[in-house]
Amino acid sequence: MREPRRDQHPKTLPSGRLHARQRSNGRSFGLLVLALLLLVIGCSRPAGGPELLQVIDVQPRDVDVGDRIEVIGINLPSGDGREAQVDFHGELRRPGQTPLIDQRISIDHAKVSGDKVTMVFTEGLQTVLCGRGDDAIHTTFVGDVTVTIPSSAPDNAPVTGTVKSVTVDFRPPSPRRAVLEARNKEGLRA
Repeated sequence: MREPRRDQHPKTLPSGRLHARQRSNGRSFGLLVLALLLLVIGCSRPAGGPELLQVIDVQPRDVDVGDRIEVIGINLPSGDGREAQVDFHGELRRPGQTPLIDQRISIDHAKVSGDKVTMVFTEGLQTVLCGRGDDAIHTTFVGDVTVTIPSSAPDNAPVTGTVKSVTVDFRPPSPRRAVLEARNKEGLRA
């Protein structure tokens, strides 16, 4: 058997084994790639900002138009006119229909106080969640509710807090109310 010349770099020795130097180079390269990957993942920032808000519950769990929806929290940053964005992200379930998955409904200008974030369930929001007019149907939301409060300093990221696995029932307009609204519109038209 011939010995390889020193200026040649065969991939394997005649016995079929890799050179120790090639194995260590491959291992070093793998460790370098792993370290870079961990660095990139560790330094990435969540899209909505850090989860610093302590939000613990959503009330009430059965909502009709005009009701106040409150995300209950602890020591929320409040101040004069402080507002937040509230995102409902999850499934919308309606009787007799396939659930609508991965839905995101955002509510801007929710009012922040020291222990809660408050918004009103308006007719517009009811239309988004339950449907329009005669097609409106009881809808159950199942998912996460995230509160995002923008920073008062322009260079800082907003802070967020999430209540996980929330179930809220949103009611469509009752037939009685729909009839009264129709009569009112008819009366105004006359």
